[in-house]
Amino acid sequence: MIENWKENKVFFKKNNRTQQELPQGSEFLSEVLSANEKWNVASILNEIKTPFYYIHGKEDEAIPYEHGVTQFLWKKDNVELSLIEKATHTLNTRHPFEGESPQLLEFLDLTINWIQEKVKRI
Repeated sequence: MIENWKENKVFFKKNNRTQQELPQGSEFLSEVLSANEKWNVASILNEIKTPFYYIHGKEDEAIPYEHGVTQFLWKKDNVELSLIEKATHTLNTRHPFEGESPQLLEFLDLTINWIQEKVKRI
């Protein structure tokens, strides 16, 4: 794939949520090739001291929830994780917004409760 991308100067990546074929240009290829140095989240995550809260939908079609679990496991402390059952990338909502979903409401409840808990500790 990388060799094809280099040769053609473009790579078409399918967006799992919208099903569109999105062009990725040579500028992005350069960033991808340097990712180990610049984008290595695992190497810097534990240097960050702010609390982290990963909330991920178990049916996220854009970013597999396992990615959130992996980052949660990389961070050694000051981190929490919640997985929302049957939640998609957009928390089962649509654009234009047609109304809340149970998954959106759960996300909001989790977020508000987490922030309130953190504020109590300050």
